[in-house]
Amino acid sequence: MKLWSNLQYRSKKTSQSNLSEGDRKWIILSLIGVQVFLTIGTIIAATNAMSNTWQFLLGMNLLVFAWLFHCYRIWKREKKQKLKTLRDKPLTQFRLSRENSYLM
Repeated sequence: MKLWSNLQYRSKKTSQSNLSEGDRKWIILSLIGVQVFLTIGTIIAATNAMSNTWQFLLGMNLLVFAWLFHCYRIWKREKKQKLKTLRDKPLTQFRLSRENSYLM
């Protein structure tokens, strides 16, 4: 019973990151760059009949893609949660100033 309750507790936890939007964009761009590099290396290894190298690079390529998709999914969910909390707040809580105004 205790093991089952621990598994249910772990499944309810969500992962969050404390990165800014700029940092997130740089991480995504660097992961895409690594993805392109690994794809080129995989193609070269496959055309030169290096089967072990080809399989290793293909596995690394899939791992980088999985990490890229995971980061995108988590950050998309966080952004939706932030927008939802902003929509739920009444307009009287917001003060119009230069720092938080989108019109200026």
